[in-house]
Amino acid sequence: MRGKPKPMINTSQLQIGSWVRHLGGGNELWQIDISLLTDIVDGLIQVEGEPLTTDWLKRAGWFYAHGWYHMGCNFEITQTNDGWELETASGDVIHSFNYLHELQLLMAGLGRPITFDGKIQ
Repeated sequence: MRGKPKPMINTSQLQIGSWVRHLGGGNELWQIDISLLTDIVDGLIQVEGEPLTTDWLKRAGWFYAHGWYHMGCNFEITQTNDGWELETASGDVIHSFNYLHELQLLMAGLGRPITFDGKIQ
């Protein structure tokens, strides 16, 4: 007997408003709402993470200066060979990540939810 398919993404990292890629139907970029989240958790829709890029950081309000991305708060983002790191202003690494939804989740958890300018490319 087959169980439901495993999701392509760790569903515990998703929240309403997360941006992900729908696998199928043109690999479209979707923002999660409650019905989509239910379908993802139930294995009815397969999604994968949207890779975090400098363009996404800029659209989220981060700006580049002195080798880091800043947002006017006590956090910085640096790019590494393996992805990205969220650090405190003193250089302590809080978390390493690679995807846009991970940044969204981290910032919401730190009390600094991010929004975008609405432009999707």
